[in-house]
Amino acid sequence: MKYGNAIVAAAFLLVGPASAGTKIDDPVVFVKGVYAHWNASQPEPKGVFSARLEALAALDEKEAHGEVGRGNDFSFWCNCQDGDVKNVAVKGWAVANAPDRKVVEAKFQLEGKKERLLFYFEKTKAGWKIDDVQSLATDPWTLSVIYKYGWADGR
Repeated sequence: MKYGNAIVAAAFLLVGPASAGTKIDDPVVFVKGVYAHWNASQPEPKGVFSARLEALAALDEKEAHGEVGRGNDFSFWCNCQDGDVKNVAVKGWAVANAPDRKVVEAKFQLEGKKERLLFYFEKTKAGWKIDDVQSLATDPWTLSVIYKYGWADGR
């Protein structure tokens, strides 16, 4: 097994089902691991949100009263309900003057469309957590805004 494949395989061990939360030691490796197994019908990782984003997701669920919430009708990982993600490229960078924050970019193709997602990570006592996700594709969105206010077109 090549070194790069070993890293991705190790990262996938972190993205399997988790009851208390997925431990993220390296945001770039984590995101690469999610996409490396995306088309293998693996469950989405659980417990990856920061306390702020988790609270917004809980608010959305509470206000949905048992129905589908504003942010629960799609997967933010693929910007779709389901789909075949191809040609994934992931890179990350540090935030200037903020060692406890990182940005990870995922570019890929989904059904012939180019997608670009930015994952905003924050370091917590429990490891790195996703503090927000933003799509810069044709139909741009920010996950925290969807959870709290819905889609820009009123969906």
